[in-house]
Amino acid sequence: MSHHQIQYLPAPVAETIGKMVEAFCSGKANLDSRQFYESLISHLPIEKMNRTTLIHRVEGLLYVTDLLWEDLLKVKKMNRDDVVHSAGIKPLSYYHYKLGSREPGDFVATRNDFLTDPPTALEKLEDDVTKLAQIVLTINSKATVQIN
Repeated sequence: MSHHQIQYLPAPVAETIGKMVEAFCSGKANLDSRQFYESLISHLPIEKMNRTTLIHRVEGLLYVTDLLWEDLLKVKKMNRDDVVHSAGIKPLSYYHYKLGSREPGDFVATRNDFLTDPPTALEKLEDDVTKLAQIVLTINSKATVQIN
């Protein structure tokens, strides 16, 4: 995955997460979407009073969402609009309002902007990962039924 720019996440952790996502998308991991998310964040712990670990988790979850989107769009040949609609993915402005963030709703224009408001980003990324993972599971289960 050479086109994913990882600046803060340690390379061994990124590699582990990449393998976990690959196993999940191929159907080898016997996890539901919530268990998948929990297994991911076990590799992205947050230490009290250490902002770097918070940045690692945000960037790690951004990486996971990129990999899930890549799988859905390229491997599973889905349309982006269909995925957004069926998963119910909400824009970051929804989470700004929900969490009472003081940052402007259109503040996040780039990947690095997620790092300036980690609580809001983490809330959105948790929802995105679990919803995208659920779509992957649904597609994998339909493929299994068609094969049998």
